[in-house]
Amino acid sequence: VMGEEGVGVGSDYDGMVALPKGMRDVTDLPRLTEALLRRHPESWVERVMGGNFRRYFRETLGGG
Repeated sequence: VMGEEGVGVGSDYDGMVALPKGMRDVTDLPRLTEALLRRHPESWVERVMGGNFRRYFRETLGGG
């Protein structure tokens, strides 16, 4: 509904029931990033892996 500008990967791994195959914990986030980069443009991955959160906080909380 929102498109790629409105989504992001969270890191609440202590409350997740099942992690994606091949991931043990937050230390495996680089593996997720690598897998996404094999399938999507770098600009898309950057937004989903943190860029959208930074933009949201900047727009709602100010500060540049």
